[in-house]
Order: sequence, then structure tokens, then C-alpha cells
Amino acid sequence: MDEETGKRKTIVNRFGSICRFPGIVKEKCWTEYLSGGRMPTATVNYRSDIDVYDEEKYIMIWEIQPDGEFWEDNTGFYRTIQSI
Repeated sequence: MDEETGKRKTIVNRFGSICRFPGIVKEKCWTEYLSGGRMPTATVNYRSDIDVYDEEKYIMIWEIQPDGEFWEDNTGFYRTIQSI
């Protein structure tokens, strides 16, 4: 939010899509681990953080693939999705 004007910009819409997405820096240190070699879409499906970078910029970090602990319940067992 702009403190002087009070204006706000949508960063992630209600569908999880990142608005005005500028692109992804593709570095071999992480792209080699992508399943099927496909780049992730610009959506937030799990968690994200937004921090101030400097006076005019912010940095957004979001998780594209959670680790195994994401799927555990509070007892350490993995949750499963059951169809009804």
C-alpha cells in the first residue's frame, strides 16, 4: 500500500494467480529438479511471503512444491484425500 495516497495493488487475486507476473529467473540449480522439465505456473497454491525489498520494491517468495511434511497430520501420518 502506498502510505501517501492509500492506494493498493492486487498482487495475488482470489484464484491464486499472481497479477502482472514478470517472469521467473531460470537457474539450473533448481530447474533440474522440476518434474517433467515443466516450469511452474504463476499461481500460489501453498504458502507465500511478501517482504519489503527497498523503498519502491517488494520481494515475493512462494512455494511451488511442498515437502513431505506438508501432507502430514499432527501425529506424523500422511493425510489422504478420500472420495465420497
